[in-house]
Amino acid sequence: MSDIAADVLALLDHFSIESADIIGLWLGGMVALEIALTQPRCVGKLIVANSFDTTATEEFRTMAEGWARTFCGEDGAG
Repeated sequence: MSDIAADVLALLDHFSIESADIIGLWLGGMVALEIALTQPRCVGKLIVANSFDTTATEEFRTMAEGWARTFCGEDGAG
């Protein structure tokens, strides 16, 4: 998440945007939280929906393993 958040912050900086309202859905919510926690001056309003505050949970690990099985399966993308 920190790499994606850094990319977003670099984009804001490139366009000389000092502060922005940020909306993050699911994975984007984790990025939005990372930005808000590390660079709060860059965030006007923050909306996070259907997201996690961390990936270090049993629930997230189980979900990610399910995705991996699906992607690597016979009908998956991998």
